[in-house]
Amino acid sequence: MPPLSPGSSAQLRLLNLNDPDFIRISKLFLTGWRHAQKYRPVIQHIYEVKLPPSLVETYCAYRADDYTSNYWASQYKVMLVARVMLGRGFKLQLTTTDLKGPPKGYHSVIGEVGLSLNYDEQVVFKDEAIRPAYVIVYRQ
Repeated sequence: MPPLSPGSSAQLRLLNLNDPDFIRISKLFLTGWRHAQKYRPVIQHIYEVKLPPSLVETYCAYRADDYTSNYWASQYKVMLVARVMLGRGFKLQLTTTDLKGPPKGYHSVIGEVGLSLNYDEQVVFKDEAIRPAYVIVYRQ
């Protein structure tokens, strides 16, 4: 398995259709797809991101798809699935655009569908709280 880029020790491993991780991640992706205006996508491939040992789930696929663009003529899209350490989350149901960090005593902000939020979302303010886990290649 080659590295993702020169000098990188992260690698991708193609998961086979019968792999328990393929089954689990595809189920998570497809059950998380609640986009009324788009057909449920067809998963083409799932790759596991293998990080070096020194770098030691909620899921909203339909929302992540809204943020993708296809600048080249391709029927495929790619989505990164990450493991996120939320710690103690501060819950909100209102859109808030001026947060520079979580409130004192909290590690993250958890947006729940409610007064002005249409999607569940989680916000962490430290890069080390996020670890890439899988890459999903899909088409509409």
